[in-house]
Amino acid sequence: MSHLLDRATLLTMTSAFIVALLCILPGTRGQFPVAIIAAGLHIGDALFHEMGHTVFAWLFGRPAIPMIFTLFGADQAGGMTLQWNYSWPVQVAAFAVLAYACYRAREDMPVLFLPAIVFSLFIVLVAVTGYAKLVIAFMGHGSSILVGGFLLFRAWIYLDSRSAYERWLNALFGFFLTLYNLSFSYGLAFKGDAQDYSEHVAFGIAHNDFMVMATLVPGWSVHGIGIFTVLYAAFSMIGSLVAAIYLRSDFREM
Repeated sequence: MSHLLDRATLLTMTSAFIVALLCILPGTRGQFPVAIIAAGLHIGDALFHEMGHTVFAWLFGRPAIPMIFTLFGADQAGGMTLQWNYSWPVQVAAFAVLAYACYRAREDMPVLFLPAIVFSLFIVLVAVTGYAKLVIAFMGHGSSILVGGFLLFRAWIYLDSRSAYERWLNALFGFFLTLYNLSFSYGLAFKGDAQDYSEHVAFGIAHNDFMVMATLVPGWSVHGIGIFTVLYAAFSMIGSLVAAIYLRSDFREM
C-alpha cells in the first residue's frame, strides 16, 4: 500500500482530481482556462457514452453507429447512437467474439479470464431474458463510468503509460468521467432535475437514456435510476483503487 501511494502517485492523483472537479463545478467550469479543458473532457465523455451504446448494441445483435455532435452544440445531448433491428447472425457473431476473448484471456492474461467469463455469461443471460434494450440504454453513462474507473486504475498503478504526463491524463479523464456522471446522476436523484430530464426529447426524436429505461420496466423511475448510477460511479472510483492494491503485482509481472 505504501509503495502504491508514494509521493508521485499522490501528487498525480490529487492534482488531476482538483482539475476534474474545477471542470464540473458550476462556478468554475465556464471560466477561462478551465472552460477549454472542460470542453475537451466533455467531448471525451460523449465519445465513450455513445461508444458504450454502440458496443453493447452489437453485443446484443443490433448493428449500431455512434454519432457525436458535441463540437457543434446541436442539442443538449452530446450525440446519439443509430441502431438497427435485431439480427440473429450478428448475435451469433457477438457470442463467438466473446468466446474467443475468453480463450485469449486464459492463454495470454489469466488475471482477466474470470472477469471475461463473468461478463460473457452476463451478456448471454441478458440476451436470452429480453433485457437487452435496458442494458444498452444504461451503458451510455455506464460505459463512461467504467472507462473512467479503468483509466483511474491505470493511473494508480502507472500501467503502460509512456510518461508522467500520460499518467496524469489518465487520472484526469478517469476522475472527470466518473465524477461528471456521478454529479449528473446526483442532480436527477436529489436536486429535482429529473422532471426536466424526463420531458426533454433529444433531437426531437428520442427520450434520454434513463427515461427510456424507466419506460421499459414498470415501477422504475429516473429518480431511482439516478440513485443507482450515483452508487455505480462511487463503486467504480473506489473499486479502481482497491483493484490497484490487489492486482498491481499481477500486471507488473506480465
